[in-house]
Amino acid sequence: MKMDQTFPLLRREIVEAGPLVKIPEGAVASSFTERQFFAEFNRIATTNLENYFFGAVDFYTPCFVTIFKSKKGSVGEKLAEIVQLIDSRKPNVTAVHPCSPRPLCSTW
Repeated sequence: MKMDQTFPLLRREIVEAGPLVKIPEGAVASSFTERQFFAEFNRIATTNLENYFFGAVDFYTPCFVTIFKSKKGSVGEKLAEIVQLIDSRKPNVTAVHPCSPRPLCSTW
């Protein structure tokens, strides 16, 4: 039947012909500066990526610290160094970013 062959033929035509949109050789993500990347993301998604990312890091850091403290062995030793750095800065961080009223790690 022709209907059975339509999609496979169309797919083969697309794959063999190549992508419909050609990307210029110089236009890869690594050729953009950090500011250009954030500006383009903001233009497309109307969201400040940098603020969103760091807000999420601040939000989830207490959970990460809890997970890091629970690790044992060589991984736990390396993570203990990171936790020590976080704990040494904790008074400054909590003054700027108060803790969330909702416990983050209660479901883990």
